[in-house]
Amino acid sequence: MANTAMLARSVFRDYLPDEVKIYISEGFRSYFRGRFLLYFSTQMTITIEEFDGFVHNQVFEAAKAYLATKISPSNKKIKVSKHQKEKSYNVTVERDEEVVDTFNGVQFRWVLRCCHVESKNQNSKAKSEVRSFELNFHKQYKGIALESYLPFMVKRATLMKQEKKKLKIFTLDTEWYSNRR
Repeated sequence: MANTAMLARSVFRDYLPDEVKIYISEGFRSYFRGRFLLYFSTQMTITIEEFDGFVHNQVFEAAKAYLATKISPSNKKIKVSKHQKEKSYNVTVERDEEVVDTFNGVQFRWVLRCCHVESKNQNSKAKSEVRSFELNFHKQYKGIALESYLPFMVKRATLMKQEKKKLKIFTLDTEWYSNRR
């Protein structure tokens, strides 16, 4: 076994071009580094997809609304839109942009991920986008994330949505009503 390893090492060092050596070395490093880091990582990631089957995910929509209030000057890219009848701009997180939030002394890092998926239907060449939020935090705070932070975030987003609704009151014109009798 030792002789085979020594022979492989000498062939690798003496006969392979430098480009091939670098390619193979980087491949081994990235493979083992990825495995090592995953096993010993102190970070945890929660993925929140936009759809749960064919239904909108309430947590995704809440995160989208909530994170709009957490955008800071350190963010380099944001997305802005405005509908004709709205008074204010809608600001949201741009893809691959990280937003940091602190809750009860725990730091949570959010990233919006998007990937394009082509339709498997042969007649259609439509592309769609699959969006999800990645929520990263230290493993030891898993309980806080699931039991306190996410429910707080959903509740806060719901309150923000309710504040945004306009109260419209319609009254019946008494003249029109009395003339109809």
